[in-house]
Amino acid sequence: MRKACVSLLLSILFMTSQPASADGFLVGAKMGVMDVDVDIFDSLFAGGVLAGYEFDNLFPTVPVSLGIEGEILTTLSDGDIEGFGVVGTWDIDTQAVYATAKVSGGIVYGKAKLGVLHEDISIDSTFFGISVDGSDTGLSAGLAVGLTPIDLIAIEAGWTLIEQDVDFYSIGVNFHF
Repeated sequence: MRKACVSLLLSILFMTSQPASADGFLVGAKMGVMDVDVDIFDSLFAGGVLAGYEFDNLFPTVPVSLGIEGEILTTLSDGDIEGFGVVGTWDIDTQAVYATAKVSGGIVYGKAKLGVLHEDISIDSTFFGISVDGSDTGLSAGLAVGLTPIDLIAIEAGWTLIEQDVDFYSIGVNFHF
């Protein structure tokens, strides 16, 4: 019975006639948690903006749109560092350009992105008053699920791999025009 209900719900969502994407420009804002897989670093809160262009209906028989997005993220609340005698804070700013692929089904869509990301990380510590700043450029990837409750406005929840030990979990809104 549960499988039947889930199947029915997915069928209704993916058979809705409202589009989940539109050919043209998009702008958006997002915020979320930057999570580091290092025990002494706590997560921080970040937010940012994005702008891009989607090429819809490139494949008329397949509900896929391709696009390009530029994204800028900055720290809204520093993360704490505590352990091994080190106490301090850290923050990160990123700038990225992604190629995107979005699979639409009515008001619900899934999106994958792959691109190049530049990051600037700062660490301030009370350990001998040490401050460390660093930057790096590399590949970045992400996945998102979106909902288009109103034509040309999308609410999106996503995950982005910033670097090997840093993930960004976000929620945002995009406006298509």
